[in-house]
Amino acid sequence: MEKSNVIELEGSMEKIVLQLGQAEGITEEDGKKIINFLEKNLQILSDDETFRKVKQRNLGLGYALPGYEYYVNIKITTLAILIFILDCNVTGGILSKISSLVGITENGIFRMKEESGERCILKELALQKKKQGDKSLLRKFKGECCNNDLKCCYRSDEKCYCREEDVEKILFSFEKRNIVKKKGTKYQIQF
Repeated sequence: MEKSNVIELEGSMEKIVLQLGQAEGITEEDGKKIINFLEKNLQILSDDETFRKVKQRNLGLGYALPGYEYYVNIKITTLAILIFILDCNVTGGILSKISSLVGITENGIFRMKEESGERCILKELALQKKKQGDKSLLRKFKGECCNNDLKCCYRSDEKCYCREEDVEKILFSFEKRNIVKKKGTKYQIQF
């Protein structure tokens, strides 16, 4: 990977969150959300990206709880996807930096609409092996809500009522905004 297109972080959770905040303008709370999401969703990473969590040896005396050391080496585009999926609050020009690196103009910066199901669909698309999918993206969940932390108009009592036609409409709206590109019947994330 080209060094200018990656973010490399190493240390404790607090140190990594601080580095994200200083270098990229991400709040402490959102930095923790990003690291926790990565830890639980390693499949979002490509083969040349790394996430490691190693238990620290407790070298001190007494009752100190053991901590963890992290090593994170991800593409800026992966960070961009996470920022949009997790609806992070960012400052310090990170959106323009990411946008210029991935070729999005200022009027191409978009906001995910959680209530319309967009964040859910983008998240599920990003979690796919090749970051691509089609209208059957939610089929494997068999009507169960896969992102019950999101406030979505398709969710009712932990059930998902988003039909394939609804997924297709959302993917089509992503295509119009250059978030995805259609290749045959599949839509692939563009950044």
